[in-house]
Amino acid sequence: MIENQIWNCWIGKNYSLQENKILLIGESHYAQNEDGSPNEEYYNDFIKNPNITIEIIEQLIDGNTWKIFDNTYRLLLGSTNVVKSEFWSKVSFFNLIQRPMKSSSERPSKKDFKKYIELSLNIINNMKDKPNYIIYLGNSGRYYFENSVKNNDAFKIKKRYCLKIGKYYGVKYIMDSQNEMSIFFIKHPSQYFSWKKWRDFIFENNLDLKTYIEKNFC
Repeated sequence: MIENQIWNCWIGKNYSLQENKILLIGESHYAQNEDGSPNEEYYNDFIKNPNITIEIIEQLIDGNTWKIFDNTYRLLLGSTNVVKSEFWSKVSFFNLIQRPMKSSSERPSKKDFKKYIELSLNIINNMKDKPNYIIYLGNSGRYYFENSVKNNDAFKIKKRYCLKIGKYYGVKYIMDSQNEMSIFFIKHPSQYFSWKKWRDFIFENNLDLKTYIEKNFC
């Protein structure tokens, strides 16, 4: 891991074999009880355990479910009817905010987003097998993305495309790096997530990605 990164990334066992490598970037881990109240034991475990993200993905594979991930399956596959072990074997994942939230009412600060958007670029740049497609599952970090790119010599923005969906903006960047990357910022896929509209946004002008996913993930 690199400076300010406290949790290891999930790297699917077949991720490196994929022609089109997909990285999903969530937003936050929540150290809370089922009712959303703080849980100090969970919080301490999140702080001390560098593999908490990996363990959460393993829980998904074992049958646990959270709305954010159900909507992520819908976003990419058009359905929640997915063999989770197969899906997660082919993608990579980490959470943007590298500190746990203490309750469901806590939100990352502007300082968090600025700090960890910069960190996310460094994590991506340090990945052995760099992704071709990166989807930030939450668009709050987009406000700090372009300035972070300016301060990072490993990345350069070639094109930028923005679309308003409901009250939220989706942004797509085509990046120059060691290999060309498409980076998307979308609404957090939890409450009031219009997955069909965001799915259209992801796959517009990316029919090759849609075809690839339909062939290799469904």
